[in-house]
Amino acid sequence: MHAPPPVTDSVDPHIHLWDVRGTPRRVRPLVRLLGWNRRLLDLAAKRLFPRDLLQFFGERNHALEDYLPPHYLGDARPAGITQYVHVQAGWERPGPLGPVGETVWLEQLRRALGPLAPAGVVAYADLRLGDAVDEVLAAHRAASPATRGVRYMLTWHEHPLVHSYAPAPALTRDPQWRRGYAALARHELSFDAWVYHEQLGELAALARDIPEVRVVLCHVGTPVGLGGSFHGIGADAGARDRIRGAWLEGLAELAACPNVHCKLSGLTMPVIGFGFHERAHKPDVEELAAALESPLRAAIDAFGVERCMFASNFPVDKVSTTLDTLWRAFGRVVDRLELDDAARRRLFRDNARAFYRLNAAA
Repeated sequence: MHAPPPVTDSVDPHIHLWDVRGTPRRVRPLVRLLGWNRRLLDLAAKRLFPRDLLQFFGERNHALEDYLPPHYLGDARPAGITQYVHVQAGWERPGPLGPVGETVWLEQLRRALGPLAPAGVVAYADLRLGDAVDEVLAAHRAASPATRGVRYMLTWHEHPLVHSYAPAPALTRDPQWRRGYAALARHELSFDAWVYHEQLGELAALARDIPEVRVVLCHVGTPVGLGGSFHGIGADAGARDRIRGAWLEGLAELAACPNVHCKLSGLTMPVIGFGFHERAHKPDVEELAAALESPLRAAIDAFGVERCMFASNFPVDKVSTTLDTLWRAFGRVVDRLELDDAARRRLFRDNARAFYRLNAAA
């Protein structure tokens, strides 16, 4: 018999919804052609998609399957989650206003499903448009009253098998991109910042230079190889110590910016190196808590309980664990850190509601 969830009305501030056949994503043509046969679909994906992208998601590629509110709620209900935030997820309609289609689609889900749909939306906008991004941001706000922020993925890595989602390195230093970023404050939108740990200093400089934009760091800065070898990164204890040292230094610099918060998420992605995705039997609550305790403690120590929030990154992290196991492992870490009930509520619910301006669940 499972113990009760850590918080029975918690908020998950980072999930991704997609309809692989019905919406414009990279996998749609392939799924429409071969979706009737999962084995053929997987074989075709391995041949047609870049190896670094496939390795990023792991062997069981959930990006090839629908993940809609009923799927998420089936994962989330055992964990006691009652609200969630959708974060932009690879919508590929062309043109500056193309990404607004994802927000329109999500608002249709919200109207059809009510409280079962996302309570908040983090959209995509091409910040390289500079001042011209105002039109796009206004369109997102008009498309859905649940629009709360923007994510522009900044992850860039020099290793060829660590997937770079950013179109170029060091975009935060580009004046045109920065003008687009600064526009977020005018539209009362926050910024979901996803970088690899080597980029944390670059992100800190951005947060210092434009403090009026509220920022939340996704996936604690994704320290590649922290938990074990990922294509040779973090291959031995010495290498992992160096990764941890650089990551902690970057977290401390970023946490010194009062406008930055932190999502405690993404630590079971394959790129972290724990290797849970390769196992036939996934970790139980105690094993997962033991693996996650040290990095979670470090992030909470850096940002403080008042600026951290647990998040699932589902279905991406689903390759390694169930959401219920992940959520209960988070709860065990809170126990091990001897945090009180007020801190528990902040980490599982209150901080996410405050950052994304969510109403209490009905």
